[in-house]
Amino acid sequence: MKIRTASGFYLPSCFFMQIDSDDDVINAINNNSQTFAHEYIHFLQDIIFPYSIRYTMMENLKFGQIDFSSNSLERLERPFDTWDADTNVVIRQFDYTWGCSRFEDTAPKIDDIQFKHFTTYTGARVFKYQLCLADGSLYQVGARDFMEYIAHKVESRFWRTSAPDMPYKVPDILFEHLGYGHLSNEIKVCIIEYCMFNDNPMHRFYQLMTEDFHNNSNELDDYEGCVKYLLNLDWVAVGTGYDSVFTKSQRRLIALKDSLKSKYHSDFASISSWIDLVVDYSNSNFSEKFIFSQMILMSQAEFTVFIKTCISDIGIPLVFNEKQSFVSLLPKEFDKDEFLQLYYSFQFMNYVSYGYQQCPQGQYCVNNCPSSLNERCVNSPMSNYLNTEECPINTLVLKYQ
Repeated sequence: MKIRTASGFYLPSCFFMQIDSDDDVINAINNNSQTFAHEYIHFLQDIIFPYSIRYTMMENLKFGQIDFSSNSLERLERPFDTWDADTNVVIRQFDYTWGCSRFEDTAPKIDDIQFKHFTTYTGARVFKYQLCLADGSLYQVGARDFMEYIAHKVESRFWRTSAPDMPYKVPDILFEHLGYGHLSNEIKVCIIEYCMFNDNPMHRFYQLMTEDFHNNSNELDDYEGCVKYLLNLDWVAVGTGYDSVFTKSQRRLIALKDSLKSKYHSDFASISSWIDLVVDYSNSNFSEKFIFSQMILMSQAEFTVFIKTCISDIGIPLVFNEKQSFVSLLPKEFDKDEFLQLYYSFQFMNYVSYGYQQCPQGQYCVNNCPSSLNERCVNSPMSNYLNTEECPINTLVLKYQ
């Protein structure tokens, strides 16, 4: 699952981005500050939104099940899809709530909004929403549209943009369809941001606009009033009774730390320390705030200082260019080489989860460690992962044997 702009992408749960340029990575960052800022916003979403944190936890759970299966059976079936019941439910939940992968330059008018749901074994209902468009097509709307909308609105506040209507402007056509097209950008982003604290963002949005605000439209008169209202507006949650932005955020950040530390255990000391830093930073700096709508209200200078401060304080583990060269933008106390394990883990999961014959990390190795390449990279990658010390993924695999 990628969150992509025209000239780059961020990998949710993996904590790295790519800028589509052949330039030296630092030059690519400096020459593409707009793309970098957009993707860095997606990184911040990953450590703030409970919905995004849940996706990271699911990916960690899947990694753990692959590790357990391979060690207990002493073999690994590919493509691996032997997930336990809990994981299968969560996978289905994301299928219902993430949205689709379509890009459309022009968004047709919405004729209708349809939804369906399934009920989990806990009694929670999970909704899938589709827009019935004027051209006769259907468009599944979900968290992807919300996350791209937020990043795009912040980006377009400070740069000229030419993004396709779908997914980047989908919430705007939703607001228009529901009679709220007149709202200011900061209030719209605040509402979308609030919905990302729910595990079913589009369903929460639909409830909010057709029920909560329908009966309390005066709460939309100004930004500060909207923020105060949403921070105090809870929702029914199976298992906890009720949740709010604060309670959901606090609980999910604790779970994120536990989940990441289970995957990157004591053999990954630097990653473990960075996890502590990031979770504490998110809790201290972003709790009980709608930080992305606040960005809409910043001046150019304030926004630049904000991004630079975040990079200085917590950084981002890896930034790649198209050649798969990379830099790390972490605070100096961290062992930057260790964070390549995040990338190796992503590529290992790619290989195990799909039917690739050759290693998906080939281009990286060509540019960064050509001496590790051999014929098994093409016809038997798993043999390299398990037995070849020069193989970058070997270091990762051995830590879990």
